[in-house]
Amino acid sequence: MAIEETPRHEFVPHYYQNQGGVPTVWRLFDAGDGPAWRDPIHTNARLGTHLDPATMRAVADGWVGTPSSSSTAPSLMVRMLEALDIAADHTTNHRY
Repeated sequence: MAIEETPRHEFVPHYYQNQGGVPTVWRLFDAGDGPAWRDPIHTNARLGTHLDPATMRAVADGWVGTPSSSSTAPSLMVRMLEALDIAADHTTNHRY
């Protein structure tokens, strides 16, 4: 399946992982974290890629803030593509 063969890590250079707490503490992971960054990318998880700058602030164990963007879970992408019901004879006909 194309989704499984897509190198998701190339599209997710960093992400925030929920560490719990009140307020929620987010830890930033990137390629420098090696397998701790790469392994979750290749799971069926939504990954928070940005925190709202207006709510974001550094704390001892990471960041707090409101997530504002994410990399969609692969299974949701598959369901959305299946819902499109694309057929070989479908074409694009854009009028701008």
